[in-house]
Amino acid sequence: MGDGTFTATMTARSSASPASVYDLLADIGSHLVWAGEQQDKRYRLTSIEAPGGQAAVGTAWTSTGLVPMSRAHWEDRSTVITAERPRLFEFITEGRVAVRKPMTATFLNRYLITPDGEGCRVTHQLRVVEVINPMLRLRYPMRIAVLKFGVPLSSGRGLRNLLRMAELREASSVADSAGGVVIPAG
Repeated sequence: MGDGTFTATMTARSSASPASVYDLLADIGSHLVWAGEQQDKRYRLTSIEAPGGQAAVGTAWTSTGLVPMSRAHWEDRSTVITAERPRLFEFITEGRVAVRKPMTATFLNRYLITPDGEGCRVTHQLRVVEVINPMLRLRYPMRIAVLKFGVPLSSGRGLRNLLRMAELREASSVADSAGGVVIPAG
């Protein structure tokens, strides 16, 4: 893949606070919902084994997932490398796809959370650091379409799911503190 690097950048706005979004990202078990159950059924996480509580630098977990347009499954191990509540959450993922000639890859996921009015703006950068024995779709010329269009489309859906989930959690928390009654802001 040349030097092996490629970065897809997705940005979305949320009415949730930066802390709510960060806390959901640091709750690794929640990834199975917003990047699993709520994600496209052809490209999603199918399992996670992670410690409970909020992830910190050094927290590691394993997960499996589905590879789009394939019967193959993805197996990986991720480790948090930056955890700066409520603004930055990064983890590195080293994974393997078991195909005839196994593909291995390393990805860096970076979530930058910035205040924006009453909510926040979240930028997810997914950097493909290295790919060894790439599947056919990740070789020239198809890789250009997959990386420029397919990855942002699929990962963008996950980002929107994350933000929607943070908004719902925050609204639920407001309702609980108001005795079950949601009080509109403003």
